[in-house]
Amino acid sequence: MARKDRYRAAVVGLRGIGAGAVKETLSGNRRAAPHTHASAHSAHERIDLVAACDLDGSLLDKFRDTWGEGPALYDDLDAMLATEDIDILSIATSDHTHANLGIKAIVAGVPMIFCEKPMTTSLADADALVKAVEDAGTAFSVDHTRRWDPFFRQAYDFIQSGRIGPVVRVVGTWGGTRALEYRNGSHAVDAVNMYAGGSPQWVVGVHEPPGEWAEPAPSALVQYDNGVLAFINQTKAMPKFTEWQVFCEQGRVRIGGVHSTVEYAATTPSGQEDWLERQLPTQKVYRSAMLSSIDDLIRRHEGGPETFANVRTGLMAVEVIEAMRRSHDAGQAKVEFPLARGV
Repeated sequence: MARKDRYRAAVVGLRGIGAGAVKETLSGNRRAAPHTHASAHSAHERIDLVAACDLDGSLLDKFRDTWGEGPALYDDLDAMLATEDIDILSIATSDHTHANLGIKAIVAGVPMIFCEKPMTTSLADADALVKAVEDAGTAFSVDHTRRWDPFFRQAYDFIQSGRIGPVVRVVGTWGGTRALEYRNGSHAVDAVNMYAGGSPQWVVGVHEPPGEWAEPAPSALVQYDNGVLAFINQTKAMPKFTEWQVFCEQGRVRIGGVHSTVEYAATTPSGQEDWLERQLPTQKVYRSAMLSSIDDLIRRHEGGPETFANVRTGLMAVEVIEAMRRSHDAGQAKVEFPLARGV
């Protein structure tokens, strides 16, 4: 693809993560700003935010108040795609609409798509989006931000170095009221998939009742083809809490809070086998996960490697979530991969 010095970006879906203005350097929950689509495009060194779209006129007015007169505003995606020369489209609409809007953009010739998580909420939609992306050669990334979060990525790189041996177990915990099947469950599942490093072979899942929320909190055992066994542990019956633990043959890495910690087996000066613990060094300057994911998209568009949160990793997250549901509905039966379609 032709390289440009600057790329033209647009956002469809202007609530919260789509269009919020974020000015703080590091927010209380550890995310480096900017961490919304509009703010990331506005802050990126090689991007101009040129357009935005939403069906809700009040959100268009709010967007204008926040971002000024520069970006053109639309209440119809087809009109925006037909009028604007868009290089990158951020899709931050309701979860179930992502595939349809993504395919529209691909057909219209948009070369880069940054899709909010979850990629889709059905396997059929995920399959359709994968086909469209791969047939067109579109650069595509899902906003599974833990793949670029500095603490998660630091832990990932350390594990990949092999210094504490290969991965054998992964435990991912998401607690609190937002432990939801797709809404935040896609983050929990994708991070486990990332650290496990293989393809799922089978899933045994159970759903915690949704209560006042529309989505249940699913948990599951997942066996991967590289021998890694993972436990995805989600519950609303505890305060807000997230942590991932990756167990390797010679140690453990724990990711949570504002740092990553490694515990590893070592021989002390006295000759005794013991466990030592140290915190992985933290960075003084953070590049936000959103900016890093846009960097990744541009590299792919310009002929670089596949994005780290590509359409296939998005599909894998949807498949595991779907397998958890099928297992729960069948009385915690083992669900084998590849998943049957059309069920």
